[in-house]
Amino acid sequence: SQGGLFRRGVPLLEKLVDTVMRRETVGYDKLGNKYIRWHESKDGERVERRQVDWSGDYSFYEPNKIPSEWRMWLRKQREHPPTEEEMVQSEMKAATLKTKVQQLDEKERLRRLRMQAIGSQDPAAGASPDMSRFLQQLHKEDKGQS
Repeated sequence: SQGGLFRRGVPLLEKLVDTVMRRETVGYDKLGNKYIRWHESKDGERVERRQVDWSGDYSFYEPNKIPSEWRMWLRKQREHPPTEEEMVQSEMKAATLKTKVQQLDEKERLRRLRMQAIGSQDPAAGASPDMSRFLQQLHKEDKGQS
């Protein structure tokens, strides 16, 4: 069918455009987005351009789903694209932080239950989270696990 022929031709067309523009694929993220760079001349100077080719529909783009290392590279806040090892380390750190936050949330929930059980008024009840207290607890957890 013509639709099938078109779909097979799109990767070939993309490859041709990449070749003509001398676009270089520098990596992929876990969502399948492709990161590309190429050089152009602007006012007699060679300028590096960077972009992402979305794996899915761009209209559903959520910036927070792009790893921060790739966002930094796209914005030229870092010279080199992130390595696979760097991405694995970043995911491990995020998972560790998520676990610590869950543990602290559970400690806080239990503390509030104890306060309720003894009939003591919880000064933090209904108030917004105390960020300085949260960071102190997080820091304590780091020291305790070292």
